[in-house]
Amino acid sequence: KSWWGVMHGAFSQEYWVIVTNGYLEITGDVESCGALKSVSLQQFIITAGNSDCWDGAFQYHTCCLSDASSKTCFPEHLASVGFTFTNCCRRQSNSNLLISIPVLRHSPRGCVPPYCQTACLGHGPEYYRQLPSWIEEVPLPDPLECDGIKLWPVTYSVPSQFLVECIPAKSADFAFVKPGDSATYIFGDDAPEYFRNYREALFATTMTKGGADCARHTEILASGTVPYFQGLPGVPEHTMAHHHRELLERAIGLPGVHPGVLDGTKFDPSAWLEVASSMLQWTTHRLTTEAMARYVLGVLGQSESAFSSLRILYIWHNPPMPLFLLHGLREVLRPEHVVDVPRHPGFYEPAAWPAGHGSRPPANTSSRGGVNYLSARWTLRPTPVFAEGEEGVIAALKEGLFDFAFFARLPSEPEDGLLPIEQAALDYLPSQKLVLLDAHDHMPTTMLRWARRVGTTFKYNLPDKCPSEMPGGHSKMCMQL
Repeated sequence: KSWWGVMHGAFSQEYWVIVTNGYLEITGDVESCGALKSVSLQQFIITAGNSDCWDGAFQYHTCCLSDASSKTCFPEHLASVGFTFTNCCRRQSNSNLLISIPVLRHSPRGCVPPYCQTACLGHGPEYYRQLPSWIEEVPLPDPLECDGIKLWPVTYSVPSQFLVECIPAKSADFAFVKPGDSATYIFGDDAPEYFRNYREALFATTMTKGGADCARHTEILASGTVPYFQGLPGVPEHTMAHHHRELLERAIGLPGVHPGVLDGTKFDPSAWLEVASSMLQWTTHRLTTEAMARYVLGVLGQSESAFSSLRILYIWHNPPMPLFLLHGLREVLRPEHVVDVPRHPGFYEPAAWPAGHGSRPPANTSSRGGVNYLSARWTLRPTPVFAEGEEGVIAALKEGLFDFAFFARLPSEPEDGLLPIEQAALDYLPSQKLVLLDAHDHMPTTMLRWARRVGTTFKYNLPDKCPSEMPGGHSKMCMQL
């Protein structure tokens, strides 16, 4: 028996992996990293689609990727027994394992079918709105201290509009999308279908790619679905410091649950509901963009009584990662007081159709990079801000109108030349009002150098060990298969 898979690297390299009778063959493009010097094998992610259909030569990657192969794999005379493209290539196995869990009626407003959630499993929305004591008692993450400098961990968060109000009804064991398998990246810009795919599944696989922390984890959690995190034991504590590690570990250990496969004879619906509901409570109160913004402002010594007057300059050039904190700041502060430079139109709500030249916003069905991160694009409301354009922002800096300036990227070295707004922020604001937010998957070698120039430093994918300070630019990161 053979397994065919596509490993899709964080930097768009593709590796075809074929395992046949114990022999491994790898082909792919590794030009950005030079020669492939080592290969580490992990447990292979189960093939996409409905696993009940596959056996031997009939696999997702041999039957579902072209019209010709589909006709060969799914002859008409087998349609009566469910052996069809739709059933095998676009569905996971039906899950009829939750009959013991009560289903509550839910009547949302303002949604368009079939994207309305009309039922809750186990608990209604009020159960999740209330802050439970077990979450309140968990302290917020501490920093990593390096040579007297505090590096504060931040985690990818999710805008609350993507957060379900309760656990949705389920129709699949595992979600169709499987990270690392580009053949399952079929949703393109179709965010409603992408999130419906997650909402209707008991579990969704996730893993480390470019960095251990990523938006996919919170997209799954916000959908009321339990993430099955492959490789979780190797993730540093600081890297996902805002997640509830014990809950993620419990999910992996639930009876009958394996990567991409659910053994119904051992599955325990009550244990699953306990984990799923606790995860949604945690996500509601700790992993939204608003919750992350409150954490960041608290580290900066700002109480909620000051939120109405705070003015923030947000300089970002590495979307979409810094988008999530920007969104949270806009939610908890006065939106017109949070000035983003430059303004990235792809993250703002487009005008209602027909718009622009009389056409709908363009759809991209082949890629989810950049603005196509579906929990990021179009999430910012068009907002007039008190300082517009480069000249207006620099003038406001000179007048002392900003309370903080966020460098939501690691700036270039001075000898390489800073952007005018970056230089103005350094010139007109004291260091304690400068905030560095680094969103690299790795630890840049210039991190500590810049951390000494600003008042506070936050880091996505923060490791547990301090970086070695080295001359020169960012360290080069290569993908390992």
